[in-house]
Amino acid sequence: MRLRLGWPEPRFQDMEEMEWREVLAQDHSGTRKVVLEKWLDFEPRVLAFVGKWDPGMVVARHGHMCPNSIYVVEGSMISNGVECLAGTNIMLDVGTPYGPNVTGPDGVIVYEVMAGDPSVWYADPEGFAELKRELGIRQLANPHLPNDDESGGTRATYGPDGMLLAPIVPKPAGGFRDPRFRHADECEWIEIMAQEQNGKRISAWEKWLDFSPTAMCTETRYDPGLIVPPRGRNCISTILVLEGSMTVGGRECRKGMHITLEIGTPMPATVAGSEGVRLYEVRVGDPTTWYVHNDPFDNLDFEHGAVPLPAPKLDLPSWLADRDSIYQ
Repeated sequence: MRLRLGWPEPRFQDMEEMEWREVLAQDHSGTRKVVLEKWLDFEPRVLAFVGKWDPGMVVARHGHMCPNSIYVVEGSMISNGVECLAGTNIMLDVGTPYGPNVTGPDGVIVYEVMAGDPSVWYADPEGFAELKRELGIRQLANPHLPNDDESGGTRATYGPDGMLLAPIVPKPAGGFRDPRFRHADECEWIEIMAQEQNGKRISAWEKWLDFSPTAMCTETRYDPGLIVPPRGRNCISTILVLEGSMTVGGRECRKGMHITLEIGTPMPATVAGSEGVRLYEVRVGDPTTWYVHNDPFDNLDFEHGAVPLPAPKLDLPSWLADRDSIYQ
């Protein structure tokens, strides 16, 4: 039983309502190339943003002081020698760098989530400098970025002379840990929830792109009309709408809507739109679901006609092997 003085609210941010911010710049033989970002959520416990990198942009091998997931939304890039097309997930545990990253001919759009201290550190700056010399690239000073309190500032990873300002971590004796790469096409859809509506079975589906004790990254798909009662998870969760639409507590969420759920924050009743919805989700911590009400479907405050069906039994990893499901 939970004793609460009201539930905390999810944080919603529509990407389409935000302006791009220039955060990194290079000179490519007289042509200015940039990295742009939209900061969808920036709180002490989580940073979520979308980055847009110009074609040919080169980003140094680097890591962050926290778990970091990267999902390629559009375009392509080469990272650690791996071609990353739209639908590729990259997972970095703490202490894991990735890169150098070189964007493809159409550029790349990535969605990143960092749970904890997002401070950057660099690995192999000498190799990065050599790569830029080979490609005729000159690093430019970081653009000035205003802080939310209008005090001004800059994300100073490079100084006016193009030299790195962030910490440089020497390669450990055993080498750095490798990033984990997985494309959505390598995964099967897993049915994680089912219900009957008007005699028809409709379901929620997931592709588990990365699943470790630290974090779970999924592509999620809801069949048209699927209803999910109010529920939360035992972890921080972020959700980005990739395609289609859904209503969350009556709020319409289309492509580009971002939702953050802190620990203890329930997602209001959710209804998939007429074409269904596809999401990318990151869950940092224990992804087990809990429901606001003991009888979730009986407490919905709208006419739904949905009958929950038995939860599919899932083949969970070893640290969750004592459970049949993490969803009910």
